[in-house]
Amino acid sequence: MPLIYAWLVAAINALLLLFAPDDTPTLQLVYASLMLWLCTLPMLIRVLYKRNDIPFIEAVSVVHFIYYGFAVFSGESLLKHTPTSVDAITSAVGIALHGQAMMLVGFYGLGAVAWRNSEPPRLRLDLDIKQVGAPLFLLLTASTLLFTLIVALGNVPTSVRGLVANLASLPLVFLCALLLLRLRGRLSLPLSIAAVALLVVNELLLLTRGLVLPALVAIVPFFFTYIKEKRALPYKSAALVLLCVFPLLAAKMQYRERVWNQGYGLIEKVEVFYDIIVGTLDDPHVVRYTTEQTRGRTSYLATFARVVETTPSRVPYWNGESYRSAIYFFVPRIFAPDKPKKDMGQRFGHRYGLIRPNDLKTSVNFALLVEMYANFGLVGVFVISFLVGMYYRFLYFLLNHGKTDGATLASSVIFSYLLLLESDASMILVGVIPTIVVLVVALSALSVVTSRSGQQVQASSSYDG
Repeated sequence: MPLIYAWLVAAINALLLLFAPDDTPTLQLVYASLMLWLCTLPMLIRVLYKRNDIPFIEAVSVVHFIYYGFAVFSGESLLKHTPTSVDAITSAVGIALHGQAMMLVGFYGLGAVAWRNSEPPRLRLDLDIKQVGAPLFLLLTASTLLFTLIVALGNVPTSVRGLVANLASLPLVFLCALLLLRLRGRLSLPLSIAAVALLVVNELLLLTRGLVLPALVAIVPFFFTYIKEKRALPYKSAALVLLCVFPLLAAKMQYRERVWNQGYGLIEKVEVFYDIIVGTLDDPHVVRYTTEQTRGRTSYLATFARVVETTPSRVPYWNGESYRSAIYFFVPRIFAPDKPKKDMGQRFGHRYGLIRPNDLKTSVNFALLVEMYANFGLVGVFVISFLVGMYYRFLYFLLNHGKTDGATLASSVIFSYLLLLESDASMILVGVIPTIVVLVVALSALSVVTSRSGQQVQASSSYDG
């Protein structure tokens, strides 16, 4: 198996090198190639140890390579409006490589050292979705939650909108539970069709807000659930999703310009999005345009290189300033009206010249790795990446054991959110904690309901007998 792994990664590496721009510096190609091997290493470990849990660290590593390594081979390593030196790009690739290495050291090292002679923490979430009566209950609950969120997010005051947003994961977890039932042959075709329709509505809700990547992430829990249950990757479904993502990325900016701040309703937004997608697909240059948009959207290397080049020579280190927002994260604005507004995307973009000085609307993602360097430089990348790896490992122990259906469902949804490496630490690492609490409460309640339902049915059957 290691030999097969080596041949496969070598073939991918050779193909990427073949299509890399001719003027790409050799050191960049070496760093990016090493990152490819390092980011696929968790896959080899998974196969060697015959793990059948959710491939969380494997997915995180692949996303890291796409954001910071793939751009070297695709030619998307330069910011067109803010030229960056070749040396800065090379340094950024090397730092990203070391950051990934430290994250893996933290992830695998914690398991090898902290709980060498003891059982690591496990959150069981004793839920058995096979209980009689669960399918219809799950569908009705998911429907109620989804349509309540559609109404609430558009009408609740800003002071409590954050609290409501924390409930957005609930429809997904119930829909994933329905997928588990379907995979086990316990969900009828009509209910399956209804569940798919609900998923489509959830995706439209995200897309009509101009959020393509969150819409893609909302699909990931279903892939995680499938992989955990079937121990295989649904290649056809994955290819179909990727084909749908390309035109969506191409249409995103045009959609935002036409819809944002215009007061359109949901139906009107869907119509606008449909018209833009159709127009995009009719464009004879659609393949080239969507490819360029996708490559540019999935590359954070140029932004990282900009930060590496200007910090601290022109822009001083943040010295933990961006991490302070995590202190207020758990305090709802309704209880703290003077709570500082989270405008990190604006501040980051202006500080590094990524957006025009008079642009007060555009927000630039302060990606997790970029934030590490902007705050503390190379030392920050090494130390914080190591701590992030330990944090991932703790969540892995807590949820990704697959001993119960509840743990599978919770980890499928939570781990998908953690793939948003383009977000800052307070959004991705701290922001997932309320989601964990919400899911634990919801799944525990669901466990009680389905358990009682099963007991009542068993009692009725015994009585009839």
